[in-house]
Amino acid sequence: LTSTASLAPLFVNAIAGTGNSTTNYNGRVRFQSAGTVSSYDSSTDINAATVGYSAVVASKSDLTLAQAANGTVKMTNVNIKGYIATMSGSAGVSHSTNATLYGPASPASPKIDTSRETTSPYQPIFDVIAPSAPNPLGSGSQTIGTAGATTPTYYYYSGDYYLGWGQTLTVNGPVVLVISGELWTDTGSTISVASTGSLTIFLGGDMALDGGGIVNATKLPKNVAIFAQSGNTNTLEFGTTQAFCGVIYAPTANLTFNNNVTIFGSVVAQAVTFASGSSPTFHYDINLRTVTFAGIDTPFAVANVLETANP
Repeated sequence: LTSTASLAPLFVNAIAGTGNSTTNYNGRVRFQSAGTVSSYDSSTDINAATVGYSAVVASKSDLTLAQAANGTVKMTNVNIKGYIATMSGSAGVSHSTNATLYGPASPASPKIDTSRETTSPYQPIFDVIAPSAPNPLGSGSQTIGTAGATTPTYYYYSGDYYLGWGQTLTVNGPVVLVISGELWTDTGSTISVASTGSLTIFLGGDMALDGGGIVNATKLPKNVAIFAQSGNTNTLEFGTTQAFCGVIYAPTANLTFNNNVTIFGSVVAQAVTFASGSSPTFHYDINLRTVTFAGIDTPFAVANVLETANP
C-alpha cells in the first residue's frame, strides 16, 4: 500500500460560510434577491465560456429552523448549477418559487434537485500568517512590483489604506501587501493588476471595495487574493459593480455584496450575504482546487492511495 501527499487546497467551494451560533457571524449564505452560480476551469477556459455544474455553496451554520426560518442557505430567485451543503440538523436550504438547483442530468421538474443537497459541508480552516514586509507603501497613485520578477515584492501600509477619486494603484509584478487597517477604494479609484502582475493582500481591518474595485488583467483568480489576517472580525463590503477575478478568505469576518457584480473565483467568510437588490453572476474556478497560497499555514493531505499485489 503506497500513498502520496500534497498541500491541501483551500478554495474547495464556490461560496462558503464558516461560522456557527457561537461565532461573531452565524455562517449563513444568503442570496436576498437573485443571482446565478456556476463553475468553469481557468486552466482551459479563461473566459468562463463553458458553464459547469461543480460549484458548491456551503454553510457550516448550526442554526435550527426555529432560529433561521429562511435557511442557513437562502435561495431567493437564485440559479445554482452545482451543489448545496448544509449541516445536518440545521435549518438547511430555503428557496423561493423561482430558485433552481440542478446538474446536467437533473429533471426539468422539480426546480430543486434535492439529490444535489448534502449534509456534509467541507471547508478547510487554515491559519493566516501575515508575512514580514520591509517596503512602505505610499499613498495616492503609484506603480509597484517588477514585471518578470520570480519572487514578490513585499509592501506594508500602517493604518487605513485609501484610494480616492482619480487614484490608481498599478501592480506590474508579483506583490504582497500587508495592511494593518482598512482597505477602501472610493469612487473613481482602481487597483489595477497588470497582465504581468499578481497581488496578495493581508488585511487587518475592514474593507470597502467601491469605485473601480480591483481589475485583474491576468484573468486568473489565483493571481488576486485577499486574506483577512488572523483575528479579523470586521465587515468586508463590495460596493463596486466592477467584475472581480480573485479569491477572498476571511473565516472570522463578514462579507457582503451590495451591487450586481460578476465574480470569477471563490469566497470564504464567516457569513456571506448578497444583499437585497443585488444579483451576482458567480463563476467558481475549479482550478482553485489544485492551487495553494503563500501565507497560509497549509497542511498536507493524502492525494492518492495505491494498493499493489505482492510479487
